[in-house]
Amino acid sequence: AQLCLQLNATGLGLDPSKKAVDFANNKYNKNCKYTVATADDLSFINNKFDLVHFGFCLYLISRNKIDIVIKKTDKLVKPGKFLSIIDFDPHTSFENDYVHFKGLKSYKTNYYKMFCDLGNYSLINKFSFSESSFCFTKKENERICLTLLFKESY
Repeated sequence: AQLCLQLNATGLGLDPSKKAVDFANNKYNKNCKYTVATADDLSFINNKFDLVHFGFCLYLISRNKIDIVIKKTDKLVKPGKFLSIIDFDPHTSFENDYVHFKGLKSYKTNYYKMFCDLGNYSLINKFSFSESSFCFTKKENERICLTLLFKESY
């Protein structure tokens, strides 16, 4: 909703939680429509977008689905447009137990590199900060980054 407001745009928000989607549709539905979905099943979307944004969700996608999510997302971003990601920013990739849900793993890695490895994305900007402040931290487990990628028009 904030992206749509700031960019004077319309948008589509996805979340696996019906409760979150219902809340968003009731509170923020002026420029954005929200629907229950996960990033590995986007077959219902027929549009391409000027901007696709991932906000703290890629780290919870199982490793057997992450390549599917990357490829499906690539199909949704128009050439000459943008992809943004806010997620953890570790120096090296690692996994650990997700503290908010027993039995779930979290996977911390530099997700923007997965898109760049497709060969058609360029990193425009990377802003690194921490969980507690808007500056870099030496504590690897607390690092976060916001990246902006440009999809080349090949």
